[in-house]
Amino acid sequence: MSHSVLRRPRKVSAARGSIEMAPLRVEALILRNLRLGDTSRIVTVLSRELGKWSGVAKGGRDPKGRFGASLEIMSISTLVVYFRAGRDLQTISEGSLEREFRGLLSTSERYHHGCAVLEFLDRVLEEGSPVPEVYDLSVRVLALMEEVPEGRPSYLLRAFQLRTAGWLGYAPRLERCVICGAQEVCHFGMAEGGLLCRDCGGRCSGAIPLGAGTMQLLRSLCAGSLPRNPSRDACRELERVAEGFLSYHLERYRGLRSLRALSEVGRLRQRPTATR
Repeated sequence: MSHSVLRRPRKVSAARGSIEMAPLRVEALILRNLRLGDTSRIVTVLSRELGKWSGVAKGGRDPKGRFGASLEIMSISTLVVYFRAGRDLQTISEGSLEREFRGLLSTSERYHHGCAVLEFLDRVLEEGSPVPEVYDLSVRVLALMEEVPEGRPSYLLRAFQLRTAGWLGYAPRLERCVICGAQEVCHFGMAEGGLLCRDCGGRCSGAIPLGAGTMQLLRSLCAGSLPRNPSRDACRELERVAEGFLSYHLERYRGLRSLRALSEVGRLRQRPTATR
């Protein structure tokens, strides 16, 4: 997929002395949309060049209108937007659908983890602070989630969250003990934000022991590598580390509704059927 190119020509009105922004064509991942009135939508998106932003699409709820399916979540679209930095809601005048992640609709597990990616981005990213690497990573992880075997979307989500946190300046410290500098480490401290040796880990409340496989997995993920077949034990420990670390260090992160909804679906499926 080719990256969009932003053009920012400005048109100066001699009569009024004002500056008007010309429309931009932007490739964007649709994170969220809300109804506005009878026919319009408020859409929150993520793009490489502009970061996260929200806009109003008048007539966006008309399936036969000029937007079609371009404003649906979990899709990539080219949007025509009159963008002005600092404005709460931009004006979106057109949209064309470029890519749908249809594979995420194949199972409840894939769908809810895809939604969790979007929810995480919406929750932790601030508007007006573009991080192109996060956009590229988001597209990649959604594509991977369409194909991985059952049970792997959760691993991809946690890998994505930790890598995104690193791009935002919140990478866990994994080289040595974050307190004393010892090379031999075997715990992870949530509040301390990294690995701990046995002695320091024993003194820190909330520190959890980790296997050698989990520590290696964490180091690989935070360095940008994605091991294909981590052990189930390492994945379980990764879940616990990622959730605890993110909840402690990202102020706007307090878990994800999408994952809670998936857990509820699992409980309903396991509930025994009443028999007469």
